[in-house]
Amino acid sequence: MCSLPGPVRSVRPARRSLRAAIVAVALAASCASADRARVQDTAPATPPPAARAAQATPAHDAPAGWRDASPLGFERIAADVPAGDGPHRWSDAALDEFRAALDAMDSSSVRAAVLCARSRDPRAADLLLARLEQRVLGPARN
Repeated sequence: MCSLPGPVRSVRPARRSLRAAIVAVALAASCASADRARVQDTAPATPPPAARAAQATPAHDAPAGWRDASPLGFERIAADVPAGDGPHRWSDAALDEFRAALDAMDSSSVRAAVLCARSRDPRAADLLLARLEQRVLGPARN
């Protein structure tokens, strides 16, 4: 027969302390989630900072002559569209004009894509993404 050195400990106190620890963690978690839910219910619904910035900026019409300008003229037009951190929001009419140009599959499509991309307007980005997801082949190129 084998005997253990030293006093024999009972397993029951360890189980009790483990159970007590589990109950304490469960209670703490339920209290924290209840507090979080209460804070979320009382907090006013505010849009994220990027959405607030986009709403605060004025909407711009499409630049005059962007379709028919010479390449150098279009380069100047595109340079006037700020490409910084904040969005340059396009008006609904400008977005409709860009949407029609993107579907035309000609040089105006490339120009519309450049203006939409430089602006960082979330709606213009959605417009570009929707056009890309159509996966329509353009005309054959030499």
